[in-house]
Amino acid sequence: MRNKSGQVTIFVIIAVIVLAAIAAFFVFRGSIIQGEIPADIQPVYNAFLSCIEESTATGISILESQGGYIELPDFEAGSFYSPFSSQLDFFGNPIPYWYYVSGNNIQKEQVPTVKGMEEQLSNYVNDGISRCRFDDYYGQGFEIHFDNPKTTADISDNQVVISVSTSMDISRGNETALIKKHDVSVNSNLGKLYNSAKKIYDYEQETLFLEQYGIDTL
Repeated sequence: MRNKSGQVTIFVIIAVIVLAAIAAFFVFRGSIIQGEIPADIQPVYNAFLSCIEESTATGISILESQGGYIELPDFEAGSFYSPFSSQLDFFGNPIPYWYYVSGNNIQKEQVPTVKGMEEQLSNYVNDGISRCRFDDYYGQGFEIHFDNPKTTADISDNQVVISVSTSMDISRGNETALIKKHDVSVNSNLGKLYNSAKKIYDYEQETLFLEQYGIDTL
């Protein structure tokens, strides 16, 4: 009886190990297969990463040209007594003021944050993924499928890192690859420029040095 009990225990342990191995395979399947992308499929995946990179670069450019915003804050017009609005019209390109006086003479701030820029850039890139084109590869017999992506952005001084989570299945004939995590890094001084601008803005709010300079000039 003791031997039979020991054998049963061994079989149970082996079964648990097998089940754990199967579960681990499916949990980490994306990362395992990601390192083994067949050479014939690699150009398709490279095109996907390039699409993400281009969308990221465009989003960064918009943030830089619109004062830290992709989605602009609500426009607020000025009045006869306060003739300035909440945005600067720079040759047709709207740039939100970080500080302005509303039409009813109320002082307001709309300073962007790094977190806010990351969220707006993430949404912009996430929407751009649906516009990635694979027509040439479809014509070559490739099948490409991916589910709804979830994108995050990390803005640092000298680069912007985009991480996209979506199960991307690429196949043609007997070749197939499943990739679940997609990271793209774009060289950019966005973070450094923002930090410099924020320091100048904060110093101006504390000392009003620009106003003093204007008075001295007059």
